[in-house]
Amino acid sequence: MINRLARLVLILGICLLALAALPASGAQTKLRVTAEIANIRQKPDIGSAIVNQAPRDTILTGVSRDGDWYFVNLVSEDGRTVSGYVHISLVSVAEPGQLEETPSKPAASTVQPKPLLPPPTKRPTGAPVSVYSPEARFGIALLGGGVYTLGGDLNQGAQGRADYYGDYLGVAGSPEVSPAHLGYVFGGEVLVPLVDRFSLGIGLDYLKSQKDSIVIYQKGSNRNVFQARPEMHALPIRVFVSYSPLQAFYIKVGVEYYFAGASYFYRTEAGNYWREWSGTATSHGLGAMAGIGLEWNITGSLAFVLDVTGHYAPLSGFQGTGTITDELGANSSETGKLYYYELKFLGGTSFPEVFIRNKVPSEAGVFNPREAEVDFTRVAFLAGFKVRF
Repeated sequence: MINRLARLVLILGICLLALAALPASGAQTKLRVTAEIANIRQKPDIGSAIVNQAPRDTILTGVSRDGDWYFVNLVSEDGRTVSGYVHISLVSVAEPGQLEETPSKPAASTVQPKPLLPPPTKRPTGAPVSVYSPEARFGIALLGGGVYTLGGDLNQGAQGRADYYGDYLGVAGSPEVSPAHLGYVFGGEVLVPLVDRFSLGIGLDYLKSQKDSIVIYQKGSNRNVFQARPEMHALPIRVFVSYSPLQAFYIKVGVEYYFAGASYFYRTEAGNYWREWSGTATSHGLGAMAGIGLEWNITGSLAFVLDVTGHYAPLSGFQGTGTITDELGANSSETGKLYYYELKFLGGTSFPEVFIRNKVPSEAGVFNPREAEVDFTRVAFLAGFKVRF
């Protein structure tokens, strides 16, 4: 009995998914052209191309309504069925006895009649701004906003160095090190229509996350200072597919290729004594992305866009150069890979470390060495404008 019920629930679920995947189609309505000539347009936009014209009293089949526009089917004189949008001001619902479809007749002369602009319609107070229909034209979007990035080993290394310094001094520091999570991103996308509601997109962004922290270790009259500044930046290039299941709403999924950089800076101060560790490394690799967005039409070719996108991109293999300097003028550098390891002495607490080393760290007190992973996995909240041509 339970197995039958489970199968029934599964079949119902599949049926619901299949129904959800079907394109929405409302009941058809017969419309009669009331204007001298009604322009049938490619999109529900007064600036859209005219695909056909229908004279007064032509009967059209209204498939659906989109704001102040009907999506209609029209039988042309040669027997072809033409589909497009007609403004609500040019037609009325056909009365009984007027339901015989009239083929569209071309004008007697070879000169095309000038399109008749529909009379302006008053928008009710508080009515929402009209929005774009599904992708049908080449478009360019410029977007920018904030980003929350995980950071990975780079943030752990900054925290580990602060904890190690406090353990060495025998006093807890305050405040704690702040990880580099928040940052900014800006970039653009180019979209090319494919079929129906699908578009192919190519995008390029620049993103950066950085955080400065100053930790004070106060023990009696002795005051020590630790400063940390982890930073990550990247230039991801992406290719994605965008789908508009509803007007003004889109979903996009794609892959990205990253040209990424990561850096660290640590400084300790005790009286007049100071010491600094710094390093910069670069890497590249693949990632994935998926997002959703909304568009509001401002003019016939310009829209305001809100976009939320998630990105998955843990990267490793960073290579660069690290340096150590102090107040005495000592300066040493090391070129190699960015490594993560745990520093632990005499069975005590282990401290994560991230430094550039010319070989895998293997000295006394070092455990679990590996290539560091800088995690560019993030959520981006964007706003901007899209122009269509």
